[in-house]
Amino acid sequence: SGGHGHGFGAAEGLGEPKVVAGDVWLEEVNCLQAQLQDYGKSVRMEGFQTPASKKSVEAHRAAEEKRKKEALRQVKLRQMAKEAQNPKRRIALRLDECREFGSKTQDAVPMCSWVDYGGFAQESLEVVDVSAMQARCLGLSGAKGGVKGLTEEKARADACRRWEKDALPEGLARDFVRLNKE
Repeated sequence: SGGHGHGFGAAEGLGEPKVVAGDVWLEEVNCLQAQLQDYGKSVRMEGFQTPASKKSVEAHRAAEEKRKKEALRQVKLRQMAKEAQNPKRRIALRLDECREFGSKTQDAVPMCSWVDYGGFAQESLEVVDVSAMQARCLGLSGAKGGVKGLTEEKARADACRRWEKDALPEGLARDFVRLNKE
């Protein structure tokens, strides 16, 4: 009867019961129930995983990570496609590409130097040569409107290019524009 108190109302080592408040008693009961549940899980080995189940969990985790990476890649691709639709962004990307790789093809964006003498120092900027870009465009030089006029102008331009290639072989043609700049 006496001195074996277990913390459930009996005073430790005194043998007489102690008075416990209701909420303290409920807290002790809840703590005991949680301990019993933990012991039950331990007996049932609920936390124990076999090597096969560990592999399946790892495979599931890897598949989930792969799905997340793919979703992120899709979002980036959609964003890049959206940016590519913007003409200003498209020209900026082309200019960056030309600066990085030094493209010297006919499709390169023509640039010209612009010098600003204002302020404290002279500043030189490379800007797009709009007049050269317009000269490359068919139909901007006062040709007839419509598809028929554009196709005729394209045929004339191609014929002119072929004649220049045949009449002035590689190395014999003089680039007067470049010579004038020098």
